[in-house]
Amino acid sequence: MRQGHGAIDAKRLTYVDAIRGVAAIAVVFTHLLYGHPFVGALVSSVPHAVVAVIDYGRDGVQAFFVLSGFVIVLSLGSMTVDRSSVGSFILR
Repeated sequence: MRQGHGAIDAKRLTYVDAIRGVAAIAVVFTHLLYGHPFVGALVSSVPHAVVAVIDYGRDGVQAFFVLSGFVIVLSLGSMTVDRSSVGSFILR
């Protein structure tokens, strides 16, 4: 295991968690902007560049789920699949 900036942890991949976090935040901003009843006034008051970036927030849903699937598969890589391990996985 390497230490320092960008260290690889046996249990977590911090860069994957960071990308998942950015994707989740992008989705939140998209909902905040477009889920508001005064969306027209909000979009016209926010700079166009910000609206253009927020428009990509809907892609954050797909990115979040793909990365979450990757994390699940990675966590199961060394696991022996039997009844008790499946039960404990579901409970976690």
